[in-house]
Amino acid sequence: MERIAARPGAGRRLVLASLRGQRRLLAVSAVITLAAAVAAGAIPALVESAVDAADDGRRDDLVATMVWFGGVSLVGALANALQRWAVSVIGQNVLHDLRVQATHRLGALPLGDFERIRRGDLVARVTGDVERLEMVATNGLPFLAQASVSAVAAFAGLLIVSPPIALLALVVVPPMLAAGRWLLRRSSDVYPRARRVNGEMIGELAETLEGADTIRTFGRGRHRLASFGAVNTRSREANLDGMRMRVRFFGATTMIYSVMTGVVVVAAAALATDGRISTGVVAAAVIGTTRVFDPVADIVSYLDPIRSAQAALDRVATIAELGDDRSGRASAGADSATPGASPGEVRFDGVSFAYRRDETVIDDVTLRLAPGTTTAIVGDTGAGKSTLARLMTGLAVPGAGTVTVAGHDVAGLAPERRRRVIATVLQEGFCIDGTIADNLRLADADATDDELAAALDRTTGRWWRSLPEGLGTATGTGGRRLSNGQRQLVALARVAVLDPQVVVLDEATSLLDPDTEATVAEATERAFAGRTVVVIAHRRSTAARADRVLHVHDGRIIADGPPSEVLHHVDLEPTS
Repeated sequence: MERIAARPGAGRRLVLASLRGQRRLLAVSAVITLAAAVAAGAIPALVESAVDAADDGRRDDLVATMVWFGGVSLVGALANALQRWAVSVIGQNVLHDLRVQATHRLGALPLGDFERIRRGDLVARVTGDVERLEMVATNGLPFLAQASVSAVAAFAGLLIVSPPIALLALVVVPPMLAAGRWLLRRSSDVYPRARRVNGEMIGELAETLEGADTIRTFGRGRHRLASFGAVNTRSREANLDGMRMRVRFFGATTMIYSVMTGVVVVAAAALATDGRISTGVVAAAVIGTTRVFDPVADIVSYLDPIRSAQAALDRVATIAELGDDRSGRASAGADSATPGASPGEVRFDGVSFAYRRDETVIDDVTLRLAPGTTTAIVGDTGAGKSTLARLMTGLAVPGAGTVTVAGHDVAGLAPERRRRVIATVLQEGFCIDGTIADNLRLADADATDDELAAALDRTTGRWWRSLPEGLGTATGTGGRRLSNGQRQLVALARVAVLDPQVVVLDEATSLLDPDTEATVAEATERAFAGRTVVVIAHRRSTAARADRVLHVHDGRIIADGPPSEVLHHVDLEPTS
């Protein structure tokens, strides 16, 4: 399985695109930020005025200054609260857009690409990485924005009160910047590696849980535990590297902050002793310096979670961009049908396909399936039977050539249009955790109970009516409350709800016992009469019911004709 390397700049591109749609909120945030800056910048001057008024015995001036101080503090507090709200909303909107784009892209990703990607890594990106982003968007970004405004405004106020002290305070900037640059450079390796290993660990855990029965059956628990232990160790080492980096960084910034604060306080005291500045200026300088250094220290300290979030953002945003440089061919006008094409007609014109560049699965296939016919595709395991089905249904995109259904290039059809033209039932019937009705409505959310019941009856018989709750029967997670056969019957009925022009049964009855398979096959013939049906068959009895049989070998069609001619040369399971 391939890992998807995070694309540098992917997060920045997506964030900028999202922010362009939030111009009004950004403008409101800018006004609030300006108000917060003015309030923060006025504090040192008000402190100076209050202390000097007290020293000189100017009671009325002191009272007036304190009133102003209270008003400015109130405005500043309100502006800071509104600023945090605005930045939080902007951050949540960006996250919303990110989730939507990533989920949409995963759903539309060609199956060949999807199957090359380790599922655990995808899960880690859309869960753990998004959670990291949400923490920063909810807490980090608002705090960072507030700290940045406070630092700049406090420095401006300090510059007005005492330019020498303000310039002295700037001395803290170079070492802080140096520490920040070191963190950015070091974390560019540490955090992406930590997020990547975390994805591997989730993948190992997910696969172990999904295959628990198989692992126990073959006694491979120790092997899986050792495999998980190895990736868990790599995760620990990656996280320890991050911890060591943070300890060094925060130790250095704390020392810089403490030393520079002391330097400013001593310098202010020395200037006051020489009579160059008043006591009020000293008080304002101390408070102003603190109001500059504290936010600067906070900003620098937040470089760590921000950098970690940036690594997570690039990983998630890479999913949102996935497929942009691949072989999807949807375009304006792609839904227009070829003139003269018949409903239900399927064509392959010089189609080739490979899951990997050096492994051709389908090799230059050209064929036509007539409307209203049933075609069985047979062949050895790995011959390319299921890949042909995936190409027909648009789950895989040809590397060369075109696949058309009813004259439409399947690769270019919009998903909603495509599922009305062609639908498939896979070997393992997929069920969500809900009722039978919920699972059938995956095909059509607006279908009535009567329509669902009719689809079940004409496709799979009346077996479901004997269930305690009928359509309301719970299927359980993954359909575990239903048997394999019942899950497949639900999957067949789901296609009947759509009533498409072409139906592909990708070994859809292979998990059923022979008697049930025969019953389902007869019901399917009735349900899809007049439709084009393609059956990926592993049993002779299934293929024998077809009008036409295609024998696939090494990605090529080596025999094509009626069952009586083709099946004589094919090794299939015996007729039930």
